[in-house]
Amino acid sequence: MDTQNVKVQAKFCGFLEGHEAGVTCISTGHQTGNDKESDVLISGGRDKKLIMWKINSDSERNSESFGTPFISLTGHSNFVSDLSLSTDNKFCLSSSWDNSINLWKLSNGTLAKRISNNHNKKSIFTTTFCSENRQIFSAGNDNKITLWNTNGEIKGVSSEKNHQDFVSKIRHSPSLKNKFFATVGWDGKLKLWHGAFLPLASIQAHDAPIYALSINTNGLYIATGGKDNCVKIWKVSDLSKPFKVYKTDSTVHDLAFNPEYQWIAIATEKSLRIFDVSTDTVEPIVVISPEQKKTKIQGVPKFTSLAWSNNGKYLYAGASDSLIRVHKIDIAEA
Repeated sequence: MDTQNVKVQAKFCGFLEGHEAGVTCISTGHQTGNDKESDVLISGGRDKKLIMWKINSDSERNSESFGTPFISLTGHSNFVSDLSLSTDNKFCLSSSWDNSINLWKLSNGTLAKRISNNHNKKSIFTTTFCSENRQIFSAGNDNKITLWNTNGEIKGVSSEKNHQDFVSKIRHSPSLKNKFFATVGWDGKLKLWHGAFLPLASIQAHDAPIYALSINTNGLYIATGGKDNCVKIWKVSDLSKPFKVYKTDSTVHDLAFNPEYQWIAIATEKSLRIFDVSTDTVEPIVVISPEQKKTKIQGVPKFTSLAWSNNGKYLYAGASDSLIRVHKIDIAEA
């Protein structure tokens, strides 16, 4: 669909309330065999737990509650730092500052495997399934990448072309045609890898720490953002310069490509912003400030994490006040 001549609106739909501290990560998918409306929605937080959410039916939704906690997954002893769903949405990985990765079976919310980072006692900031779900990548404050199997055995650790500072995000390309994984770090570098640890590219993407990374569904574009208050879109086929550069209002904490349209959603400390990558404009098509709701956590809420629903219609945004805010992104022909 050509999005250059459409009007895009954001409608606040309600809160997801269940965490007791800031929401650090959100992951979405859909159950195999169901339509795209049947979302799997999981979040992790600074309260050391994960929540599987039950989304309310249309008649049950209101501005106070878009859904309710379905299962609470506990087992980490420190902040949950990242989440990754298997491609069949039957398993979820969670990484934590407690130096571990937990593998969860989502059908009953049980812990299938606890993978401990005992070889170096370093915090794990990020994790992802490989495309075939048989192997796991993780990274953190040892500046390296570790490859595991699902039994928790280390299959390798990167030894060359490593980041020079903490690795903040690792993501695998969702495309079967464009197979690679990407990492970003506090050294401002974007690195592309093939197989286990074969370096494909390494560029100085930003002059400040990068905190956020997203790869679009066909594996052709990568988005990076962080402390320098800007987001850069990169063509995988040409990393010599950014394809697009978008200015933001504050530090970028998370990024997510829309699965249906050429949009990038950005979570900053002050707002949510959506840009249309298919147009030449550098102005956002949507800017969203946090809806206010009193919680136990004082201060102005900062957006910390986000994810699109599987059909690309809803944007879930976690914040420092423990709440997830849900917005429906409506499109109407101009």
